[in-house]
Amino acid sequence: MTAETVLSIIRDHFTTALFFIIMLALLFFILYFLVYKKLLRGTTNLPIKVTIVSFVLIGYLIMVSGVTIFNRGAQFEAMDLTLFGSYIEAWNNFSVRNWQYVILNIVMFLPLGILLPLLHDRFKNAVWTIAAGILLTLSIETFQYFTGFGVFEFDDLFNNTLGAIIGYGLTMSVMKLWNKRFLQAVGYLTPLLLTSLAFGIIFVTYSLKEFGNLSIVPNKKVDMIETTVILDVMLEGENHLPVPVYKVTPYSEQEAREFVESFFEQMDIDTSDIDVNRDAETGFFSVQGEPSYSLWFEFKDGSYTLNNYFFEENIQPLDTDESNLLNELNRFGITLPDAAELNHLGMGEYEWRTHLYKTGDQLIDGTLSVEYFSDDTIKSIVQSIITYDKVTDKPIKTKQQAFNQLMDGSFDWAYGDINKIEVKDVELTYFLDSKGFYQPVYSFTSIIDGSDEKILIPAI
Repeated sequence: MTAETVLSIIRDHFTTALFFIIMLALLFFILYFLVYKKLLRGTTNLPIKVTIVSFVLIGYLIMVSGVTIFNRGAQFEAMDLTLFGSYIEAWNNFSVRNWQYVILNIVMFLPLGILLPLLHDRFKNAVWTIAAGILLTLSIETFQYFTGFGVFEFDDLFNNTLGAIIGYGLTMSVMKLWNKRFLQAVGYLTPLLLTSLAFGIIFVTYSLKEFGNLSIVPNKKVDMIETTVILDVMLEGENHLPVPVYKVTPYSEQEAREFVESFFEQMDIDTSDIDVNRDAETGFFSVQGEPSYSLWFEFKDGSYTLNNYFFEENIQPLDTDESNLLNELNRFGITLPDAAELNHLGMGEYEWRTHLYKTGDQLIDGTLSVEYFSDDTIKSIVQSIITYDKVTDKPIKTKQQAFNQLMDGSFDWAYGDINKIEVKDVELTYFLDSKGFYQPVYSFTSIIDGSDEKILIPAI
């Protein structure tokens, strides 16, 4: 869940929370002033601070419920008890989206730790605040598990509790500073300082790495104890010579916008009212009209997906020849490399594939797929044929060493236990890492429990 998504959910639930708090406040003051004060002639004064904190806490809990429960549809019961699994996944992908998920789960419970010591002196004892944080997040995770509105994750329990501890430390440090107890104030800031230091070490370590991280590295190993592995290919045992590592230059947001505007203008589409939505990795550009167009653009490598929204019922997918397709692609300003091979996928569906085509110090790899229609136009393009520039040569593992990792369960697999793996072939291919380097990886073409799959193992 990205920061943009969470902020959108909070905005959606803010009005509801505000309305609920106003109604609750009206009811509370009616009961207090009319019933307690007037009818029962009560003498106890209203504790202003506690009342305000209580209402803020109720509003906060409504927001948390909206983010964690009520914005999701019921799916299935799922549980992940792996400690730091979300951190490992964020490290392997090293995208803003993944780290936002981790950090937001910490930040989301900061207000709880801040508010509870202000609500009652009992919560100035760290044990009570930590217990409250654990109880709240445990309740949310348990509710998500049994209703299918989310996944019971041990990391959420850890991160939410850490957030409550940090929030508690912030409140208590301010109280100690107010009383001029500076050393105690610093002590209460220790959770925040240690957490900041840990994240700082992670990000500095990543920045010093020669290459980026690979998302194909597993978060946890596959249990291979009961798995039968059949190897139908010979594996060389000698060391490989160094192989090239390539890189693609990522696009900035401005460069992406300029590309998209030029792309639309090539099609004589007015871009003066182009609508732009983006997150850290992707830009979504749309032009409304008849027809309307949308283009998803990946900043990391310049790949994109174009869709043309039309509503004529008599226009249907239609087969054609390659020359018509190439002429239509020229209208979009798209020129295919000579090595691209055309495949017919279905009625009106075509794909060009360029597989690891080397030309000088460049590598061209990927696919471009289109949908052709009976009005002699292409209305959908998925372009991921990318040109990579060589940056260096690196020694790699042998196929046998990579296969040993497969046997050890060190590969990405998210579909439960495996009974049987039949390895039919192995080749050296490439995979884009988190810094834009195109790294060599081994691809084991396999049949896993009857399904055709590819198991990827990093080669460096």
